Amino acid sequence: MLQAFEEQAGGPPIPRKMMIPAGQAKVIDTWHMAGMAATGSNDIVVEDVFVPEGYQFDIRAVRNGRGAGREIYGDGL
Repeated sequence: MLQAFEEQAGGPPIPRKMMIPAGQAKVIDTWHMAGMAATGSNDIVVEDVFVPEGYQFDIRAVRNGRGAGREIYGDGL
């Protein structure tokens, strides 16, 4: 899952979450931490990837409690 910002004219950028196949991302090994066994955090690089509309969403609705899951689960789990 990725997060990116979609620019929009005359307003703040729209934060979006996206799903892509793992093979379309390159993992950059940046986690070299002593004393933190069994943990990890690496960077990724994604270039020239098309993400279909069904594999992305505007996270502002989720933050405000109006995401698509609300239709299934109601106001809370």
